[in-house]
Amino acid sequence: MTARSRDSRLGIRLGLAAAAGAILLALAACPATLKELDHAKQLQQAGKFEELAALEIRCGANDEGCNQQHLLKGDACFRLAMRAADESTRRSWLDCAVTEISAGVDMTKDWAQGGIDRNRFYENLCEAARLRADFGERPRFEGV
Repeated sequence: MTARSRDSRLGIRLGLAAAAGAILLALAACPATLKELDHAKQLQQAGKFEELAALEIRCGANDEGCNQQHLLKGDACFRLAMRAADESTRRSWLDCAVTEISAGVDMTKDWAQGGIDRNRFYENLCEAARLRADFGERPRFEGV
């Protein structure tokens, strides 16, 4: 084997390794959001709204599925607000619902993607804002 062919093979191997590394980095960033979305959907389907509402959402507006994570968390907060036994707890869950559903609505570019029920989320957002405004701070929630 000549030095030239050895250098050529080494260059090819390094190029392949760099390409594989770039692909792995790209894949590592994207599936995390989708994996977290799948987890959120599982919690919702199982009726584990407390767990869903407690999730820390760590994605950005341009990450695939991030909008749905916010919508699902907001839906869980809204459901918990409707079940809350005392006003303080209900107020906290309503704040969460307004914040999370608003974030999800703002991030959603395609309502047909993922089977998102646009009407339900807008209805819950408006109802959460109305109920929260009834607790005071009306100007803050009337703009929702």
